[in-house]
Amino acid sequence: MLTIVMALTAGAAPARAAPWGGTCALDLTFTFATRVKSVSLSPLVVTAPGYSIAVAPAADLDPQTGADEACAVELSALDPFRETAVTSATGSSTVWTCEATEGEGTWTQSWDPSPPAAQGFHTIAGGGGAWTMTFTNAPATFAGAMKLTVHPDDAAKLAACPTTGILSLKTTGVMVFSRR
Repeated sequence: MLTIVMALTAGAAPARAAPWGGTCALDLTFTFATRVKSVSLSPLVVTAPGYSIAVAPAADLDPQTGADEACAVELSALDPFRETAVTSATGSSTVWTCEATEGEGTWTQSWDPSPPAAQGFHTIAGGGGAWTMTFTNAPATFAGAMKLTVHPDDAAKLAACPTTGILSLKTTGVMVFSRR
């Protein structure tokens, strides 16, 4: 009997975790290695700086606990709220000006108390105060997207970008993601 069970399980496909998803309300602050400028000031010079991203909760989705639980996940109907941390978020851009953005880099996000961290990559594109970020990893166990807008704290800074340039920019948005 044991031999039969081993033979059946040896050829079986490995079990996969059921997919689940969630959302996170986040503020992202991009800090640039060099000043982002407007192409209207110098059309022959397109800035393409490297950048780092600091991530903070944009909202506490569960105000009853006193923790900054910026995420809601489908893992538990009784306890869906999670704190999150992004411990690695850096990138390089092919263009990042006051008018347009295209870049990519690393993204490592964890949730407390679960699930395990997801290590992967991000892309960002857009401009004029609206950007889209995507998140993926390989093997494909994590995917997400996020629409970003300029945070109200930095609206004046972005408006002045064509004349002064910027070294950092605070944005806000809601990430929608899935895991398996």
